[in-house]
Amino acid sequence: MSEEQIRELLRRFQEGEKEAGEALFKQLAPLVRAYALRMAPHSGEREDYFQAGMMGLLKAAQRFNPARGVKFITFALAWVEGEMRLYRRRTGSPLKVGRSLLEQSRRLHRCREQMVQDLQREPTVGEIAAAMGMAPEEVALVMDSYLPLSPLEEEAMADGEGRSDEERLLERLALGEGMMKLTPLERRLIVLRFFDELTQAETARRLALSQRQVSRFEKRILHRLRAHMQPEI
Repeated sequence: MSEEQIRELLRRFQEGEKEAGEALFKQLAPLVRAYALRMAPHSGEREDYFQAGMMGLLKAAQRFNPARGVKFITFALAWVEGEMRLYRRRTGSPLKVGRSLLEQSRRLHRCREQMVQDLQREPTVGEIAAAMGMAPEEVALVMDSYLPLSPLEEEAMADGEGRSDEERLLERLALGEGMMKLTPLERRLIVLRFFDELTQAETARRLALSQRQVSRFEKRILHRLRAHMQPEI
């Protein structure tokens, strides 16, 4: 199926045409199943991983914006793999992550699923944040644990060549935990600089700081985040 055909089905699906979504998912299901074969640690779990991956495909189809110039397959695979990794962690994977972030991830997932049922649509980050009593950037950071790398993650993990997927996921979760330990101002600064990709001057205006202060805070915060991600000896 060509990219143009995929986008046409996506457009119709996002406009509420259920049949278009079914046709799209049927076409892409073999790709998801291939991922499940690679991700599942045991053959008996492949169907569960496949179902998790199909949930990721559904989320990708709901969120995809063709104006961003990214191919849907590229966008969708990040969600497919993310949902499979989330399933792995929830079902007793050997991956060990901080209890606080894992519990927040579970709470966020339950909250989002309930809001989808109540609203009959995907809730916004702001709506989830209000329901959970969290700052929107905190919700975004937990959700970003399963998305492609942000510029901040790329910088913090610049020396990660040769590491396994699981090690990279652990690093991303560790980065998320480090972000949770920042003050609201520090976290807002990092979100503006590395997630929203604003310049230091633009960030300074948003936070009513000088550019020099932003530069100084940024260096100090990145140093703390890198220290948090260092393995314990």
